[in-house]
Formats: sequence, C-alpha cells, structure tokens
Amino acid sequence: MKLAGLYYTLLVIGFLLVFVPPVTVISMHKKLQKEEFTLQIFLPQLLGLLLLMGGMAGVTQQMTDEFSWKVLITFSSAGALFVSLVSAFQSVILLRWRSD
Repeated sequence: MKLAGLYYTLLVIGFLLVFVPPVTVISMHKKLQKEEFTLQIFLPQLLGLLLLMGGMAGVTQQMTDEFSWKVLITFSSAGALFVSLVSAFQSVILLRWRSD
C-alpha cells in the first residue's frame, strides 16, 4: 500500500503548524499572556512538530540509496544550526521583553 501522499501531507501540515501561528501573532503586534501563548503558539507548534516527525519517518522509511541519506543528513544538520540560531534570538527577545 502506498502511503507516500499521506506522509507528504503530514509534512506540509506540520510545517504550516510550526511556522504560521507565531507569524500571525507577530503580525498582530500583541503581547500574549501565558495561557494565550500556550493555546495559540505552543500547542499548535508541538502538534506540528509531531506531524513533521511522523511524516519524515514515513518518507525516509523507503529510502535505500546513499545519496538520499547524505542529502538528508546535510539538511538535518543545517536545520539544527538554524534552530539554534532562532533559539538564541528568541532568548534575546525574551530578555528584552522581560526588561520592559
């Protein structure tokens, strides 16, 4: 049974859930309280990351050639570096926010 379409759909939905909620809140120029942050950003992003993980596991399940794994490892390491940079910037933003 071919589930490639389902896995790619999970990847797209997960990607949207990770990036769209923070962008919408930032565009509203609104400071969120703890409960609002949890409901509007944390939970959708957590669900999106779980969907990304499931979709990626399904997509990579059938990969057997060496080139695909080299590309996957390269993009995964670049993504990890990007996440580290974003977390550093978020720490600075949080420090500035608390100082106001």
